This record gives sequence, structure tokens and C-alpha cells, in this order.
Amino acid sequence: MRTLTELMDDLTRLDGRRFDETVFEILHRGARSIERLRSFAESAEPALKAKIGQSVARQWTRVQELLVNLGPAPLASQGARWALGLGPAQAIVRRALKAAEQGEYEVAACLAAAIEAGEAGGPGAAAGVGGPDAADPLGYDYADLRARLAMASGRPAQAMEALRTYLVPGPWLARARPLYARAALAAGRFREAYPTFAQAALEGMVLGSQSAAFADCIHRTAVAGRVEGWEEMAEAFCEVVEGLAAQVEEAVRAEADPDMRVADALEAVRLAAADMAQSQAVSPRQARALQGELGALLAEVAAAVKAAAEALKIFDGADAETLAARAGIAIESQGYSAVGPGKWLLAVEGFGAADAGDPGQGLAQLPAGVLLAAALGRLEVCACWADGFQVVSLSLPDAPGTRPSDERSSVEHASREQAPAAPEPREVLRMLRGKAPAVAAETLIREARGYLAAHGAGLVRMATETMKAIEKAAREGDLNGTLTVAASWFGAEISDLSAGAEGEGLDDARGEGGGGCEGAARPDGAHGAAAGAGEPGQDAAREAGTSQSEQAYRTAQMLIAAAADGQLPEVQLELIPFLLNKAVTARLEQGTASVLAAHRLRPVLSAMVIESGKRGKRRRELRPDALESTAAAAGGMWDVSRVKVALERLCSVVLDGANRRITADPALAGMAFVCSGMASHDAGQLAAGKALLRFSSALQAAESGEAGRRGEAETFAEMEEAARDAFDALAALDGLPR
Repeated sequence: MRTLTELMDDLTRLDGRRFDETVFEILHRGARSIERLRSFAESAEPALKAKIGQSVARQWTRVQELLVNLGPAPLASQGARWALGLGPAQAIVRRALKAAEQGEYEVAACLAAAIEAGEAGGPGAAAGVGGPDAADPLGYDYADLRARLAMASGRPAQAMEALRTYLVPGPWLARARPLYARAALAAGRFREAYPTFAQAALEGMVLGSQSAAFADCIHRTAVAGRVEGWEEMAEAFCEVVEGLAAQVEEAVRAEADPDMRVADALEAVRLAAADMAQSQAVSPRQARALQGELGALLAEVAAAVKAAAEALKIFDGADAETLAARAGIAIESQGYSAVGPGKWLLAVEGFGAADAGDPGQGLAQLPAGVLLAAALGRLEVCACWADGFQVVSLSLPDAPGTRPSDERSSVEHASREQAPAAPEPREVLRMLRGKAPAVAAETLIREARGYLAAHGAGLVRMATETMKAIEKAAREGDLNGTLTVAASWFGAEISDLSAGAEGEGLDDARGEGGGGCEGAARPDGAHGAAAGAGEPGQDAAREAGTSQSEQAYRTAQMLIAAAADGQLPEVQLELIPFLLNKAVTARLEQGTASVLAAHRLRPVLSAMVIESGKRGKRRRELRPDALESTAAAAGGMWDVSRVKVALERLCSVVLDGANRRITADPALAGMAFVCSGMASHDAGQLAAGKALLRFSSALQAAESGEAGRRGEAETFAEMEEAARDAFDALAALDGLPR
């Protein structure tokens, strides 16, 4: 490869295409080579310097991509900025705009910096497309770029100023108006955002009790003269109120069970009840042991729901001042700094506000307790971006004397007796048409806040009473009562298991155990499971599973020996992977339920995922560092992509409740053991997980036809060895508590 000095010498004697290729070769070697080329061009004769500039301009498309791919830091160097200055400014603007649309804000900022410094627009510069402002030769694309960068850095007001010139009839209006409306929403200026994003603006108006902005929206609709505009506004207002009511319900659930302790405890009860219902051989002593374990789980449920009821107490009947103080504590817990009464700031570093332009994104980032407190206390809450800060403001409602006392009492009565009805589009439409804009706006927002307050108070009261009822049933040892009451709050999943808990197997266990779950209150109930671990009935069930596993394993050994001697027909080779898999899965069914239980794996997997997405559109992603650490813990036998697939399948079973048993798949079971071993630092579980993953790899290779079906003896020997290692590793786990 030619040295950089030799390439520089070639520039003094080459012409045409060879000259262009030499220039590109120098640029292609990186930031240092570009800096050398800049120094060479600056010290060269004017003719050669112009020749280099013309060469860069001729091949600007690929030169531009080469510079962009350098990354933000090299792109900010003097050499890269010099190279950017040789290209057409309009092309740089378009490439920077593309980078901003793709979320590469650092690259877009570096390209924009070269333009702002006046370094772009060399020999190949194209004339600007023009715009309403003749002083802006780069046209709308450059304004769009500056607006997107301002939005990404938490400065929507600057974005609005960059786009304001283009909010006139013309070819740019269709592109400028949506981005301008997003900036107005992010800045909390709902009046200016209304023409494009009415519904998103209405949500901020209702939560902020901004009746003046809402009145301006009503006035604009009246001036527009479109009859259907009234109906659209009425429907949008009702949809916003219903959406806020749904968010209040989610906030109540989040405040009642923020760490999923109640859900995990009920899941553990469900698994224990299912085990009792599916037991085939239940002796009286084993039944008592199972009931002791179930009693301990019910006690845990009682403690969890008691804590949930205590957490909801602060919201039940609290005044606006108390709720505002509670919301302030929740806001400061997210890193916000108080700068005054009812105002908090969160600084943006770099381009941390990249998604701030999405409607409602500012409010979505606040804790659930803030929305709940705002709904119950009719607090006026607003979240927006300004000058690189996320600003959250919270203010108390009007003084109680400004509202009719009969209205307040009627709302309180409705919240106690029944859930109030949401606003109807017909009534909203009648009010919009029949009253002055200011009166209609104030009345509708006041009624919406009253509905949300009554709705939230009813949900808090219902949740508190439900938690107390669950606690009472759990402390009394009433399994069916606990699950039935829980179904009213936690949904159909608990309802289904409540019906399954009344099955024949559980009834038999109660009859032979003599006393059902009344033993839950005994002090030694928590140790019942361990005390009965070696009883005859349990040993019989274990021996039955072990004999089934051993039988399949011995049959597979016989077939492997026959295949090694060439005495086994090829059609029977398919039985070997099947039998070994059956032997391992049968062994997994015995003694590993406690480690592979969903309620034990859920917190481990929850710590490995990231929940992202807008409201109602949740997307789960695995953390890259978790993937790498899991792949390393697995012994490096699986790459990160394969570990990711296995973890996603495991999450679908544990976190989403997919209808699949972990013990039926050695790969899932192995990954579960690895994750559990990483969390508990248990070498035995890690060894079991590695052995199962190795067996799964050998099994997959055989079943895919890579070697097993061709009768290669070493493949079967590897499978047998992996199965034997899995048996040994699982046998070492028998001492774990169940």
C-alpha cells in the first residue's frame, strides 16, 4: 500500500480520474489523512489548491458519506470541517437533515456547524431554493434542520422561531406546520399548536386547566365555519377525558403495586394451588406439607396487600395541599430540582430531549403519582421544554369559595356511591355551540376535572377496599376467597386460576389433609414444605419420574451402541435425539420447580429488560450489557444473538404468561438456570444451565440433520455425554429449598 507522502506527491503530477481517485484515497484513510491533505492544499500553489477543491466537489456524494461515517468527534476536527467547506452547502443541509431524521443528532450538529461557520459552499455550491425570507439562501431545509436540532436539545421555542417564517401559504407550509405544532406542544403553547394537533393540545389544556387556550380553540373553530369542526372537537374532547381516566386507573394500579410485590405473591399462590390440584399421589402428611407452604404464601400475600393499602391511604380523602406535596416529592425523586414554589427543572445534556417533540411525551415521563395527585386534587400540571430544561409546573386549583358548594358535594357523593359518567359528545357539542367560547371552555374543563377527581377517588377507594378484603381472606387461610377477590382487581388471569383452584385434585388434598388451609396461621406453617420433603408420597412421585427418565436414557444408550456397530437402521436414528430429550425433560420435571418458578424468575428477567414506547404501545428490549453478561455466564458456547433469542422466549413465558412450560425445553430451562444463577451467585445453578445449553446445542445439531441422521458415532457420543452432564448437574441441585 502506498504511503501518504507518496499519494501527496502523486497529486502534483496526475490529472483527471486518477487525480480524483488519489484525492479520495487520501480522504478515505481517516481524520489524520484529511488533516494532512488540508495542510498540503493550504501550502500548495493556487492552481493545485483549486484543483483539489474541484475534485472534491465532483465526487461530493461519496466524499460526503465518507465524512459522515467518521463519527461526531472526527467530524468536528479542522480537517473534516475544511473538507465540508469544499462541498455544496445545499447537499450538506440535505444530508444533515437526513441524519437528524434518523436520530443521529451529533452528526447533524457537526454538519450544521460547518454551515453556520460559513465554511460550506465551495466550488460546487448549489444555489438555494429560496424562501419567504430572502436573507436565507438555503431555504426551508436549513430551517427544518435548525428546528429539529433545537427540539432535540430541549429548546422548542428556538424551533418555533426557525419555522415561523414558513407558516404562510406556499410549498413549505405542509412540511413546516406539523413540525411547528410539535414544537409548540413541547413548549406548552397549546394555542399555536391547535391547528394541527387538536387532541394532543386538548390533553395539556385539561391537565393544566388552561381554559383561555381552550376558548381560543373554540373561537378558531367558530371562525372556520366548518360544521363538522364542532363535532370533531366534541369527540376529541371526550376521547381526551376518557384517555386521562384510563391513565388515572393505570396510576392507581402503579401506586398500589409499584414493585409488583402483590402480583408476584398472587402468582406464587397460583402455582402452589395448581401443584396441589395436579397432584396424583397425595398422602395426608404430604398434603399437610403442601398446605403449610400454601399458608406461608398466603401470609406473604397478606403482608403485600397490607403494604399496598397503606400506600394508597395518602390519596384517600387528602386535600389539594397534601396531594401537591406528594406530587412534588415524586417529581424530585426523578432528578428534578425545585427552583420555586410549584416549579421544577431537569437539565438536558447533549441531545437528551430528542423525543420531546412527541405530543404528551413530557407528561408521560412523570411518575404515576403525579398524575394521580393532579387528578384527585384538581392540580394544574404542565410539563414542557425550555432552553435546554424540562420544566414541570404544579399549581393549586382555585380557592374552594369560587366553586359552588353544591357542585363539590355532588362530585363527592358521586365518587362514593357510583362511578360518574364520562362527558358525552352530544352534551359537549351542545355546550360548544350554545355558549360563549370562554364560558364553554371554563365549564367543560371544570366538569372534566371534576369527573377525573371523582373517578380517581372511586378507584382509590375500591383498590383500598379490595386490598383489605384480600388481606382478610389470606389471613383466614381462605384460598378461594383470596383468589376470587383478587380477580376483581387483577383481572381474568387470577379469575381463571381461582376456578382451577376448585378442581378435584385440590379438593382431594383438602379432604385427606383434614382442615384445608386453616393451618396457614400456624407459626411453623412456613416450614411445612421442607418438613415434608422426604415423605413417602413425594418420594414415590420422584421415583416415578426418575424411572421414566432412566428408562428413556437406557434405551437411547442401547440404540447408540447399535448405531456405533452399524446395526441400527437409519430410520431408527431419529429416536436417539427424541429419547435423550425425553430423559432430560423428565428429569427437569423433578426437583427443579422451585428454581424455575415464574415468580422467582420474574424479578431476574425484569431487571434485564427495558420497557419503552408510548402509552398503550409497550415494547420490551433486552439491555445490551445483560445480553453480554448472560452470554459470558453461559460459558461462551452461545453467541449474543442466540442468547437474545432464548431470553426473548423465556421472557414470553415468564413475563407475558405464554402457554409453554420451561421444563419442556432444555434450552429455556438452561437459560433460566443461568439467569437465576447469575442473580443468586449460585455456582450449581450456573453449572446446570451450562450443561443444559450444551445438551440443547447437541440436540439441535442432531435434529437438524447436520450429523445425527448420517449415523456418525461421535455426534451420538457427544449427545450422550451432554445428557449425562446435565443429569449430574441437576442431581447437585436437589438440596435447594422447594
